[in-house]
Amino acid sequence: QYIYTDVWSSPIISVDQYKYYLVLVDHYTRYTWCYPLKQKSQVRETFIAFKALVEVHFASKIRNLFSDNGGEFVALRSFLSEHGISHFTSPPHTPEHNGIAERKHRHIVETGLTLLHQASLPTKYWTYAFAVAVYLINRLPSQVTDAISPYAKLFGRPPNYLKLRVFGCLCFPWLRPYNTHKLQPRSLPCIFMGYSLTQSAYMCLHLPTGRLYVSRHVQFVENQCPYAAPK
Repeated sequence: QYIYTDVWSSPIISVDQYKYYLVLVDHYTRYTWCYPLKQKSQVRETFIAFKALVEVHFASKIRNLFSDNGGEFVALRSFLSEHGISHFTSPPHTPEHNGIAERKHRHIVETGLTLLHQASLPTKYWTYAFAVAVYLINRLPSQVTDAISPYAKLFGRPPNYLKLRVFGCLCFPWLRPYNTHKLQPRSLPCIFMGYSLTQSAYMCLHLPTGRLYVSRHVQFVENQCPYAAPK
């Protein structure tokens, strides 16, 4: 019923041409949604889709939206008023009034940068690292939620920790479904880039071609990071 939101701007365009991300935080469970954006004007269409998703999935109406006074959120006012959603904004130069979203930015960015540096990946892959950071944050117990993970508090069941893997490690996805003829290799060395949000699968990046494979069957070599300097 209470959603906190904000837009974060990156000084570096990502490898998939994103410059921003929109964060949405549920006040009660602290569960976080993160949507990469190419333009701030996409906030309106992204929030409309988010509203439809959560209200259908959780059978609960969004009643209050908290944000700063940015133009991307001002453009939402007509839509919010039509659907009976109260819009509260922070006064100029007082980001602490939207503290939940601001602190979530810091948590996501610092966790994502840690993942990038640990894997020695270039910062242009920040969208993948931040997505994995949000995935992990939603599954980590927190003092704010009485030592319960946001995922467990929202969905009423514990998350599956067995599928977690080391970000940026060497991996070998099963590529038979992607092959066009019988003599192509069954697998290729790739880099693990995260978890699919729409499928029970992993995302694997093949560096020579830049192609991203989504596969359920992957062999991981978690003590090797292809981008890391040899020891």
